[in-house]
Amino acid sequence: MTISILTLAPGTFDYSDGFAVFKEVEPYLVSAQEVRVDYHGTGGLSTSFLNGFLGEAFDRFGVEKVKSYVKMARLSTAQADMLRRYAAQYLELKNRA
Repeated sequence: MTISILTLAPGTFDYSDGFAVFKEVEPYLVSAQEVRVDYHGTGGLSTSFLNGFLGEAFDRFGVEKVKSYVKMARLSTAQADMLRRYAAQYLELKNRA
């Protein structure tokens, strides 16, 4: 299954937009099924958007499960870098707690 961000949210800047993506991805994580998230046509990724999407997913399902089942598609190099940095910072903060 592929989920296009732009069918769910007007962009990738607000927490609520990220949370809308999370709510679409959540059933696939619950049932341990792979899902692709399509970034085609989106711009930069704000931390607020990523908190709503990946922060919620990581908190509820763990980083490894999210990495195993949620595949990112058609994203720019800058977006891929931002996703990597976000995941690394999330893990760093979790390890400090």
